Amino acid sequence: MKSKSYIQFPKELRNSKKGLINLKNKDNECFRWCHIRHINPQENRPDRIKKSDRSLVSKLDYSNVEFPVKINDYYKIENQNGIRINVFGYENKQPFPIYVSKEKSSDNLNLLLITENENEHYVLIKDFNRFMLNQTKHKERKHFCMHCLQCFCSEDILSKHETESLIINGEQAIKMSEKGEKVMFKNYHR
Repeated sequence: MKSKSYIQFPKELRNSKKGLINLKNKDNECFRWCHIRHINPQENRPDRIKKSDRSLVSKLDYSNVEFPVKINDYYKIENQNGIRINVFGYENKQPFPIYVSKEKSSDNLNLLLITENENEHYVLIKDFNRFMLNQTKHKERKHFCMHCLQCFCSEDILSKHETESLIINGEQAIKMSEKGEKVMFKNYHR
């Protein structure tokens, strides 16, 4: 998997309340621009790359990383920059985890990888819970697990779940069976 230059959002993600920033770059370095916007947030026109952003390029360590960034390079970027990277895909109006970091850093860079034909483009997820908002009908503040994408009503319950989620589910989202498929249980009395 590789990412390329700017791609416009799918229609359902264009709402500014989704917590996403789609940087308008003309090169294949959308991953780096998202990283820069993460460390240098902007209130006014956050989708534009500014002069102050260009000066930060030298402060990040992307040595031995080819652009567009491949999935194999995530770990290298994490180690060189002291950051956790979480990458999610989006297909058929459903998000799914591509890469969830195992690193122990308080600084999280959450990215959405969108595709259009053969092109792929990274988008900064400014607020993961806001991005996942339409996944349930619950109207209050929601907190989502990045490993299995389940929704929780409080951060306490989420933090308790996250420790158990890795042990029970590994690192995958729970996927329900397709319509019409049969699920058989043995020992159903248990």
